[in-house]
Amino acid sequence: TSTTAFSAMGPISVEMRPIPECRNEAGCLKYRTQSESVHTPYRRKASTTRHVRWEHIELHTHDMTMGDNPSVSSGVPLTISWLARSHETINIEEYEALRGERRCRTEMILPLMVRYDLAKASGISRLEMKEMANKVKKIQKRRLRSSRDVNILEILRNLWLRLSRQSTDEFHAEEIPKPALSIAA
Repeated sequence: TSTTAFSAMGPISVEMRPIPECRNEAGCLKYRTQSESVHTPYRRKASTTRHVRWEHIELHTHDMTMGDNPSVSSGVPLTISWLARSHETINIEEYEALRGERRCRTEMILPLMVRYDLAKASGISRLEMKEMANKVKKIQKRRLRSSRDVNILEILRNLWLRLSRQSTDEFHAEEIPKPALSIAA
């Protein structure tokens, strides 16, 4: 499992790996061949319980760079760069002791000026930031228009269905004269 967190030094991606449970010399496999595995009936011991636990966490620190996600309220979106600046492996207990309290969703939102300062510190020029902010505004406007169009289409569709049902009901409500049947002898 992998997550991204932010620290005073910048973003950190955290990768947790399960501890291999098999440490004996015979190996982890119950059967030596595929055929033996396929032809042996499955038997699970009643007392067997399975557990997953983690022992170490790999911390990857990344630089910030300009992103393209239009979900920002204004300004330039930021993301982490592909290349990690540093790697560190630490014990999970040590990580949990040093990590501090988890932040809520609103505390993870970076204000405009903080994003601006981080972008500037990452070497992104004002012109690049302005161009990206304009692209983001255009994408946001297109999405807003698109959602309005979808709403209008949905309203028209519902109206059409209602009218077509109404005219069908009215059609069936009218009494249509039936032709007289005569049986010739």
